[in-house]
Amino acid sequence: FVNPRGSGAVGAATGATGPVGWSVRGEDVLQKQLLRTDVDYSCGAADADVDYIFRGEWLVFIARVDAAETCCKICFNQEECHGWTWVKDASHLDGADAGQCWLKGGELIQKRHKRGLLSGLRHVSADALTHKANTQTDEEEMMVVDDSQELTETTNVVTTPAPPTSPPTVPPLPVATFAATTAKKRLATTHTATTTNLEAVECTDLDNNTGGCLQSKCCKDPGLQCYEKDQGWAQCMESCAPGPNLMDQGSNSPWACEALGNRTPGEVKKCSDDWGNCASTKCCAGLGMQCYAKNDTYARCKPSCSLGIDMGDEDSRPWSCVAHGARTPAPAAWVQEKCAKGVDDCSQAKCCAETGMQCFLQNPFYGQCKPSCTATQWDMCTPSGPVTPMSAATIANSKSTVGPWVVDQCSNRWDNCQHSTCCHEVGTQCFEKDGTYATCKESCITGLDPKDNSTWSCRALGPRSWGLATKGSPSLFCFSLYMPSRYEGPLMKSQIQRNAGIFACDGYDVFAAENDTLGTTKDGITVKANLIPEISVGISQDGTAGNSKLFMAVWDKIIAMGRFRNYDWTIKVDPDAVLLPWRLRSHMAPHTGEKVYVVNCNKFPQSPNFPMMYGALEVFSKNAMEAYAEGSWKCGTQLPWKLWGEDYYMTHCMDFLSVGRIGDFSVLGDNMCVGAHCGDTNTASFHPFKNENDWIMCWDVANGLPPPAPPATTPPPAR
Repeated sequence: FVNPRGSGAVGAATGATGPVGWSVRGEDVLQKQLLRTDVDYSCGAADADVDYIFRGEWLVFIARVDAAETCCKICFNQEECHGWTWVKDASHLDGADAGQCWLKGGELIQKRHKRGLLSGLRHVSADALTHKANTQTDEEEMMVVDDSQELTETTNVVTTPAPPTSPPTVPPLPVATFAATTAKKRLATTHTATTTNLEAVECTDLDNNTGGCLQSKCCKDPGLQCYEKDQGWAQCMESCAPGPNLMDQGSNSPWACEALGNRTPGEVKKCSDDWGNCASTKCCAGLGMQCYAKNDTYARCKPSCSLGIDMGDEDSRPWSCVAHGARTPAPAAWVQEKCAKGVDDCSQAKCCAETGMQCFLQNPFYGQCKPSCTATQWDMCTPSGPVTPMSAATIANSKSTVGPWVVDQCSNRWDNCQHSTCCHEVGTQCFEKDGTYATCKESCITGLDPKDNSTWSCRALGPRSWGLATKGSPSLFCFSLYMPSRYEGPLMKSQIQRNAGIFACDGYDVFAAENDTLGTTKDGITVKANLIPEISVGISQDGTAGNSKLFMAVWDKIIAMGRFRNYDWTIKVDPDAVLLPWRLRSHMAPHTGEKVYVVNCNKFPQSPNFPMMYGALEVFSKNAMEAYAEGSWKCGTQLPWKLWGEDYYMTHCMDFLSVGRIGDFSVLGDNMCVGAHCGDTNTASFHPFKNENDWIMCWDVANGLPPPAPPATTPPPAR
């Protein structure tokens, strides 16, 4: 049985066997059937270059059938078969042998021109099959619809054995049936297109299948258009751009995007946004999202669902997780493999592997993946292909913000979580020890735990924690070290008044060598400096501040406080750096859960010290922080850090502890590196802006706000 539909289709399985060891190869089948001398084969007339379209869910494909008469005889021997189509040369179909026989059951509803085919009816049932057509019209014969393309499509089939007869004269053929949605791919159920004398062709119902409309050339759903990829596949979509379609799960071969038929009148159905209530729409707009029910009145669009409490819900009442409708398709797996990566030429692939990137042609022969592009006399900046959305894996791991109850109700690390059944720390889960105690930890082994020499039942009482993503996901814990009596004090107070910079992160802390209260954030939190020892700062080997020892004390404090464990990422931010946390989240989302840190500057690519991490913005995953918490003493005793700046120290310490690197040179725009351009819409932070007015101006420009008007000038007095 074969499925040569489109590119990347399933190949023929002609060596497979059916019940009683029967091969699906036609010559073997016929050899057995010819033993039946009691059968009077009568094929009747056949239509050349015509395909018969049946309404029904019975279909068999047989490879290596030598003649149309043979195909007809095989159909005659199958009670379910009402019509047959023989393909003389199927060798151009992917994986198929020359000569195919298609057996079809159900009600004949249409004939279509398709070159290279010969079709006929099972003679004994021809009168019954055509009775409806003959009584509905006085016209001479069924109208034949012109579909003049070379044959390149059949339909996916699932092999199931035919029920045995008793006693069988000849073992029955293996029977192949459509999966329900695949059967509806050929013929849907309500909306109709141009009628024939026999019966109208029914348009493709996107809710019940994947939208294949090559046969129907029309779509049931309002606002959709049938677009052709190639001669083997067409699909109902709102719009289509020629070239690679990142949602095409079959292959990366380009789409022609030729419109077949007319667009269905009406507005496209509006589905619910990510994490929105989908109880009424029962569909989701976001890629890879599924509508899941909490109860009879509330449902939500999200990538997955677990029975019980949902940390992203507004309350802690349990979920039923009943799925409504179909999951919205996510980007195809081939995007990560076939599309251009990094600085590779994308002019041929016309797509990019990294999220948020688009191929821009510098000239007709070379292109590069970029988040945006401004044309110059040397660079055409012509877009070629789509912007790459998040990968399917990233979508599957995405989370919403947590409900307001999580902060107050869930338990900290090693607390008894028997009553809360939920945890603050990222990646932990509430596991039961016995009937009186449970705690939050990453994993649990049933039986004797050598760490506490006691027996655990390890029953999971609640969901695995997302952490404290109160403002966005992935969650960010941001901190700054500042000197209250210097320019940094007023600069930090200005940020807290605007809820800007680190105070827009999910969690935040400030550190200083003297007591100071910055004020109260819009979250209602009074921010006081966490005290650290006063440590003198020297000059590093590269002429910058030799402040490694000072920041080693800060990092020790961060580890001791333990708050970093409740967030996906820990971010060290200089007070004079302008941070936009929501942009940083989009940069870090694909790497959440990894053991990594970010190198953000490659000013001197030929230097062995580059790329490196510039200290205005330092980004570490939770797993990287765990590695530092466990191994920082090794860095302190085995690395020659005394003449290093703290960013140089952390770069080498992370490498020493085998923490992976991410090279992302858009998380920081730094005048100390290659420049800070506050209007760059992809960069997540800018540095340095030591003056309060300069900091605010950069913040406003980065947020798309107009710059302040220049002060009015008074004209000089007339003479």
